Amino acid sequence: FNSDLILQGINSWPLGLFIFFMALLGSAAFTSVVQGWLITNNKIWEVPILLAATVILFHPGVITQLAGISPDYKYYMYSLGVLLLAGVIGGQLIRKKAVPA
Repeated sequence: FNSDLILQGINSWPLGLFIFFMALLGSAAFTSVVQGWLITNNKIWEVPILLAATVILFHPGVITQLAGISPDYKYYMYSLGVLLLAGVIGGQLIRKKAVPA
C-alpha cells in the first residue's frame, strides 16, 4: 500500500500535486491496458511495459525494495515509470504515422 496516495505524511503542496499527477499517469497506463489501446491498438509486448509503468507510478517503493535501494530514493523511481509510459506512447505515435490513412 502506498500511503503517499492518501497524502499521509506529505506536508507540502508541490509534493502532493506531484504524487497526484503521477497517480493520474498510472491510471492512464492501467486504463490503456484494460481497454487495449492508448494512441492506437496495443501490441502484446506493450501490455507488460504498461503494467510495469502502472505499478511504478502507483507504488514507486516497490522498485526500491526489489533493487535494495534506500526508501529515501523512491520518488526518483517515478522517472522510470514515466519513461516506460513515454516509450510506449512514442512507439505508438511512430506506428500510427507509418499507417496510411
